[in-house]
Amino acid sequence: MEFWQTITATLIGGLITLFATMITNRYQIKREQNKRKIEKIEYSYLLTSKIDHIYQMHWASDFASLKSGKYFDEYRVMEKIPFDELAMLIAFYVPELKPKVAQLITLTQSEYGQIKVRINSIEETTPQERETLLFSLNVKYNEIKACISELQNCLIECAKI
Repeated sequence: MEFWQTITATLIGGLITLFATMITNRYQIKREQNKRKIEKIEYSYLLTSKIDHIYQMHWASDFASLKSGKYFDEYRVMEKIPFDELAMLIAFYVPELKPKVAQLITLTQSEYGQIKVRINSIEETTPQERETLLFSLNVKYNEIKACISELQNCLIECAKI
């Protein structure tokens, strides 16, 4: 009888230990996944700040070009804008923000790009055309800033796990 009590107690103790270990491991895995997700969201936020800075410098150069009537390149940042990296991180870690990233890419590459093409040939424009371009540039730049700000606010909310 004492033999069976010992075996039963040992089995019950082992099962409790196994169950507690499984719960702890599951919790630890979930915690590490959340930590990794937060790190990637933080990095995505940094990328949006970098994109904001790059476009601020592009805007400054384009503004100077339009004001002077000559192509001005002094403030322009000549590094690759990390859209691909941002889009990948968003797709993997916060896919609900993919439409906002797509909107940012459209604003910057397509819409701002069209204005940029016209600024590149600034010497061939009239003062009236430059004023129209300046207005379009400011409107588009403010839309880009607002889109980046909205995306950053969403990233902050997603990081609150």
